[in-house]
Amino acid sequence: MPNILRGAPGKCNPMFLHAQRDGLFLDYAPYFCFDGGLLSIRGLTRMSGRLSKLLKGEFDYSIRQRGDGYFREQRVRIEKSDKNLLEAWVKGSKRYDILLTLKEEGGDRVLYADCSCPYFEDIGLCKHVWATLLQADAEGILQPPDDGKSLFLDSPFMDGDRLDSRFEPSLSPIAAGKTFLKPLPPPPPPSDWKVAMKEVEEKTRYAPPPSFSASANAVVRVGCEARFEISLDEYSYAGELSIRPLCRIRRQSGDWGKWKALKLGNTSAGMDKEDYLLAAALIGESISNRYGYGYNNAYVLHKSFGERLIPRLCATGHLYARKKDREFGPLAWDDRGPWSFELEMTADAEKKEYRLRGRLVRGDEQCPLSAPLAFLSSGWIIWPDRISLVNDPASHAWVAVFQKRETLSMPEREGRDFVSSLLATQRVPRLKLPPEFEFAEVRATPKPQLAIRSSANRGYQSYDVLTAQWSFDYDGCIVDAMDESPVVHDVRNRKLYVRDREAEKTAGELFFSLGGRTSSYYAAYSTREDNCEIKASLLPRLVAGLVAAGWEVKAKGKLYRKSGAFDVQVQSGIDWFDLQVRCDFDGKTASLPALLEALRKKESWVKLDDGSLGILPEEWLQKYGLVAAMGTVEGDAVRFKSHQAGLLDAWLAAQPEARIDEVFARVKQQWMQFDSIQAEEAPSDFIGTLRPYQKIGLGWLEFLRQFGFGGCLADDMGLGKTVQVLALLEKRRALRAAGSAEIRRPSLVVAPRSLVFNWQREAANFAPQLRVLDHTGTTRMRDTSALDGYDLILTTYGTLRKDIGLLKEYPFDYLVLDESQAIKNAGALTAKAVRLLQGQYRLALSGTPIENHLGELWSLFEFLNPGLLGVSAVFGEKWTKDPDAEARALLAKALRPFILRRTKAQVAPDLPARQEETLYCELPPTQRKLYDELKEHYRQSLMTKIDQDGLNRSKIHVLEALLRLRQAACHPGLLDAKQKNAASAKLETLLPQIQEVVEEGHKALVFSQFTSFLSIVRAQLDEQKIVYEYLDGRTRHRQQVVDRFQSDKKCPLFLISLKAGGLGLNLTAAEYVFLLDPWWNPAVEAQAIDRAHRIGQANKVFAYRLIAKDTIEEKVLALQETKRDLANALINQDNALLRNLTRDDLAFLLG
Repeated sequence: MPNILRGAPGKCNPMFLHAQRDGLFLDYAPYFCFDGGLLSIRGLTRMSGRLSKLLKGEFDYSIRQRGDGYFREQRVRIEKSDKNLLEAWVKGSKRYDILLTLKEEGGDRVLYADCSCPYFEDIGLCKHVWATLLQADAEGILQPPDDGKSLFLDSPFMDGDRLDSRFEPSLSPIAAGKTFLKPLPPPPPPSDWKVAMKEVEEKTRYAPPPSFSASANAVVRVGCEARFEISLDEYSYAGELSIRPLCRIRRQSGDWGKWKALKLGNTSAGMDKEDYLLAAALIGESISNRYGYGYNNAYVLHKSFGERLIPRLCATGHLYARKKDREFGPLAWDDRGPWSFELEMTADAEKKEYRLRGRLVRGDEQCPLSAPLAFLSSGWIIWPDRISLVNDPASHAWVAVFQKRETLSMPEREGRDFVSSLLATQRVPRLKLPPEFEFAEVRATPKPQLAIRSSANRGYQSYDVLTAQWSFDYDGCIVDAMDESPVVHDVRNRKLYVRDREAEKTAGELFFSLGGRTSSYYAAYSTREDNCEIKASLLPRLVAGLVAAGWEVKAKGKLYRKSGAFDVQVQSGIDWFDLQVRCDFDGKTASLPALLEALRKKESWVKLDDGSLGILPEEWLQKYGLVAAMGTVEGDAVRFKSHQAGLLDAWLAAQPEARIDEVFARVKQQWMQFDSIQAEEAPSDFIGTLRPYQKIGLGWLEFLRQFGFGGCLADDMGLGKTVQVLALLEKRRALRAAGSAEIRRPSLVVAPRSLVFNWQREAANFAPQLRVLDHTGTTRMRDTSALDGYDLILTTYGTLRKDIGLLKEYPFDYLVLDESQAIKNAGALTAKAVRLLQGQYRLALSGTPIENHLGELWSLFEFLNPGLLGVSAVFGEKWTKDPDAEARALLAKALRPFILRRTKAQVAPDLPARQEETLYCELPPTQRKLYDELKEHYRQSLMTKIDQDGLNRSKIHVLEALLRLRQAACHPGLLDAKQKNAASAKLETLLPQIQEVVEEGHKALVFSQFTSFLSIVRAQLDEQKIVYEYLDGRTRHRQQVVDRFQSDKKCPLFLISLKAGGLGLNLTAAEYVFLLDPWWNPAVEAQAIDRAHRIGQANKVFAYRLIAKDTIEEKVLALQETKRDLANALINQDNALLRNLTRDDLAFLLG
């Protein structure tokens, strides 16, 4: 085996070997180095190497370079082989078939090669053939014996013979040469300029890709002198600038040794610092590029990096060029600007011909092409004493032509054909033409174009990337965006368009900002068509942005169109309204159902009748499509039921150009009555006086009854929602007693268990003539026959679920849900049960009709007005994902007649103010240590589990972690009952506050969601002999407990479970409220405070929220801000609704 640098012990180092020794030919085979030993990926294979070794000189260096890459990437697949034949295929930009046939001809051997790729067809030996030769050597296939015979390579097209030799045995006598016809004379040779054009086309079309070096293995060298050598032989054949860093060591005698390849290690006192840094930059830049290769320690420079590095290399005086064993330099940096190639065409009247000359120009300077040592296609000119840049690197093909011949000539009659052919090429150089061929200079605004094709394939891997051709249209003349030509020629009209580089630059900035990028695939496998790439995930955003900016964008020939104006009209039916909308897309239209269907499928465009694609008007659909989706699709229209007229009217208000028919116009007039609702007086038998806002509430309830709609009374807590409903029910009782045919049955109120007694008491106080039945408990009636004898039936949500089979058959007058957020989950049994009830009219009471997200609204309105908000799945999908603010405003306007909400500040200015304050508690050392250890445990274990299993599958663990941390922040005894006497910051803060309240003769409420925490507080109060009342979910005689606190001056404290006592209770005797622990939803806390701060409260209310400092509780407060004012979600359009906790939220909470 050859000597190689071994890897570090115990590590696996990938490397490539290219060496020949002892009959082994190892050509770029991938190996791994384990503990200093070698292991081949494919296994060590003995290769004679005769095919690739003997035929290497037949292939251009750039072809071998790219074929080496194909071989290393294992793209070659041999299908069939014997000693004289090999059939294979190679995975390039697509599959290409290879045939190699070894034959004896005379005293020589000939290897016939054929490939199905276009390069082989047009030019000859290709990278696919070279890669196949390497694979044949690797597998020991098709190896000629070492008997001294010469081996030649031939192909069907190398000598112009188009006959494929592989079919020779099956030729007929005529095809085999026994022809009975006279042979045709050979065609005349092509003109010189046509041959030159062919060369330019081939070199331009198959320009090699930019390549970069592989790796450099580090060996420390000391006491050395550096130099940098540009190789202008085979290393620059691909047109790239390749540099070899060299060094030489000073011997002990003081003489310098030979120049050898520089291998970086530690810095050396003997090497110039600038040389070392430049060598490190050169090698480092090459290593960092993952495509391309390095040969013989020559490193290829990308132009953008080279423009920064080369001037510094020149400044050292150590940059040289080498060509055919001749050394040139040191090279200086030419800082006077780049050169350009110019093609001059002149007329020779005497000879009646045109002549072509090529030269380099820069301003007034001119230089013959013979002066430079090399003209590199990557954009460099190497002179004997300097190095320069060139403007149009693509002109290298023309330079190559005129380096072979000083001039080209053509007959006058072919001049026009030449100019036409020249201007049709992809890279037109700078031109100087005779007057008869001059073009009129024109300036025009370019129209950017993008033709999106299909997914890009790289070898055996498929990437989520689309390739595309990006170009500019100058009045019908198309130019590739990557073409560096300064002008575009319109041959037919003899116009020359000067390219607007600023406009093109602006277009490019937009393209790149939207996620587009130039194509590395284009450079490596270019047919000079697809020149850019787009990630498939970014396509909708990119296309929409480009089309909006005026680009012409096509996908597989289908044009994208941007949306324009909307044509809107409403047509009425018997009990429905059809909304007909058509969106214009540059002359083509799409219906609203088609737009909504595309939106539902999460597509970004809609297919139009002509096959083109209309880009969805997402902003319009976000604003108006959500409401429109609440209807049902009927053909090309969206149909709304008669009771959805309010939704449709609100939708049309934002469409001033909409056309409506007479029927719908009358409906609009009726809906306008909502803005002029009249106050309604309480019935004569109602005991008490309604406040002005309560009279308007009674008038609103009458408005709903007249139209047959259900509604939600969403007044602030404490404003007397119960009283307003009792006034309505008393009026219904009086009408029923007077013999009204409309009212024959009682009304049903469903409420939480804690509020049933409150309804009984309030009914007795304000409407004593109402016959009230308490349908709860084990003694409740089991049939409905006796219900007719009552005016009001009271039951709980739990009882309703149990008795739904009984109650669903009974036709009630009014169905009233108190604290209606109990049915926020549309799929829960409670929500399903209430929807089964029968009633002429339906009402809901809630200070917080929405606690978490707008999806809860559907469940509420499906009870109040079935079908008003459309289908649950559609509404939930659209409205629970943070809808647009304007869309929320539109929904709020549509629902305004069905929801009445007044705040205390609006209607009860005489209500004493309330003051809220947060008390931060510093954890004592033992509690802090416990909390921090618990937090770190959950932070590590929980986040790891979420990363592994995902958030949805980890929710039970999430809930446990959050619960335990909140308990630890309250009191150690909540985690371990043995620590109920441990130190607690909150307890130490609460007890002095309570003592002060009691001593001053005030009353206070103490809320906690942890009954175990309340038990610890109770123990402390018992020890201090402080009287208190207690209420949680197990308390049976709730009203007695409430009455004692309200009326007994000797009972200053009320300890209440947040869940059991946060709703419905009237506790106006309290002036102080203590919240021992925060809850995720601030509305729940607000409900607790409103037990004291409500109508009937004569004193200012002080609410204190106890928060453990530097714990999860502080983070909960921050998250609460996203849910603030949820009760006002339908009238405050800037409200933001909290979703389920995200991973980022959890990281924040546990941070």
